[in-house]
Amino acid sequence: MRSGFELTTPGSVILVIVFVAQALKEMGIPSFGLTHTILLFAGYQLVSGSILLGVAVILSICLGSLCGAGLVFNLARWKGDRLLAGLVGQGLVKPEAMPRLQRILKGPSAITVATGRSIPGLMLPTSLLAGMLDIPASGFFTGVLIPLALWVSAIVVTGGTLKLVLPHIAISPEKLLALLWPLIGLVGVGTFLHLRKRTPGAKNGKLGNAED
Repeated sequence: MRSGFELTTPGSVILVIVFVAQALKEMGIPSFGLTHTILLFAGYQLVSGSILLGVAVILSICLGSLCGAGLVFNLARWKGDRLLAGLVGQGLVKPEAMPRLQRILKGPSAITVATGRSIPGLMLPTSLLAGMLDIPASGFFTGVLIPLALWVSAIVVTGGTLKLVLPHIAISPEKLLALLWPLIGLVGVGTFLHLRKRTPGAKNGKLGNAED
């Protein structure tokens, strides 16, 4: 078996990291360039011949997005008002963005979800409002995949181009993991601060205290 098609232990660790980071990103916790870096690596590996690892990274990104977005979507269907109040209170969702999203989401579900999630800063609010408005799950997840496919493709192509431009540089999974630890630390700090952050608006469930 060619070494390029083997999925090593470091490669498996990278898959877990990118899945978790992308799922957290869907919940409003930034990845600080972690997922972008790993996607560049995936494109680099595809052109280098490590097809299994490259494809596995791409699938992990997509599954992470679907799982994270699906969790927000279903929570919003279950307890949307309370969840919205908490996110607004923590500053993750701006109340003035909601009327704009409501207008966008009145169209065909897949296209409108894709449009809302493509606007910077509206990915999480779009998933939240889509659940609150009871948009069909098929339309919602299709809307998640459309911009995701475009974004992933662009970065993977960039990573593959880097390999063609710099053919003598070899980036192994082990080397990538060494480069990722600072970014992983930033994600950990961001997650900790996200969980610790509480405001009067979040505790009282009031939308009016959103802008701190």
